[in-house]
Amino acid sequence: MNDIHIRPARPQDAVLGGESLRLSLGSVAVLMFGAVPGHAMPDILVEMFSHPRGRFSHSHGLVAEWQGHAAGLLLAYPSAWLTRLNFQMGSYLLTRYGLVALLRMILPLKDYSPVKEVGKGEYYIGNLAVLPEFCRHGIGAGLLAAAEGQARRLGLTRCSLLVALDNDPARRLYEKCGYKVIHTTHITRSGGGEDGGHRMVKTLPG
Repeated sequence: MNDIHIRPARPQDAVLGGESLRLSLGSVAVLMFGAVPGHAMPDILVEMFSHPRGRFSHSHGLVAEWQGHAAGLLLAYPSAWLTRLNFQMGSYLLTRYGLVALLRMILPLKDYSPVKEVGKGEYYIGNLAVLPEFCRHGIGAGLLAAAEGQARRLGLTRCSLLVALDNDPARRLYEKCGYKVIHTTHITRSGGGEDGGHRMVKTLPG
């Protein structure tokens, strides 16, 4: 852990932010941002990270540096903020890309309506990713520990996250760090294919 330095995210971390969002969102990134005419998905992700508001903003981020290299990113916030952050993101996307593009982004998400992201009084880890070349150095665990410290400072006693059904390595990491699966959702997408996730929660020690 001595080689890991964790600091607040900055707009200048946009390249790391965009790639981390792509990695953490997985197929959802393609569904939402892969069909906007004239705009590449990576560019949209970078813009949302650079913006000061919304759930994907650097404002809610922690960056892990490994031996001086930006290696991982975590975005987290109190669960009570999620509705407002989603509204901020939608407002930005509407202004930036227009109504037709916004509808292209949000309509594919209707299949995910059964997924419960957060519970009351939680600190929600919305996105967590470590660049592949920096895996297996304890960076993910270090970011989780830092987020849990933020939760305590805010007076929150639980952290939560979602992990994709097929992301066994991430699930094992979260279980090792004390997170437990409390609900699993299976989804059949209207365009074909299966998806879903595990909702995991950790009660922070007093």
